[in-house]
Amino acid sequence: MADMKYGRLFTLSDIEKIIKLIVPAAGKDIEGLIDLVNSMEDNGTAFKFPANEPTFTLRARDQRAIGAIVYYRDHQSKSAPANHLDGIDNSVKAFDKFRFEHRELMKEPD
Repeated sequence: MADMKYGRLFTLSDIEKIIKLIVPAAGKDIEGLIDLVNSMEDNGTAFKFPANEPTFTLRARDQRAIGAIVYYRDHQSKSAPANHLDGIDNSVKAFDKFRFEHRELMKEPD
């Protein structure tokens, strides 16, 4: 299993599907839940990834992804913290394991 330090990542479409299941139980509409999240942020809730911070995600099924991670690892500062380097190494191992165990899912990016 990949490092779950940050939990799972979901697309906006994924979140909309989740909210549609929650809304009837919560008795709110989707816009109300979005407003709630925005107000939490406005009132000082610090989410792990702020809405205005760009992110870049690599998927294990992408043939080229492991090469990008290895390149990133090879170009770290000599003073990079060990836990950072270990995290990168763990990602390489997880991507390699996925590639080996799920050859049928591997593909070139579209």
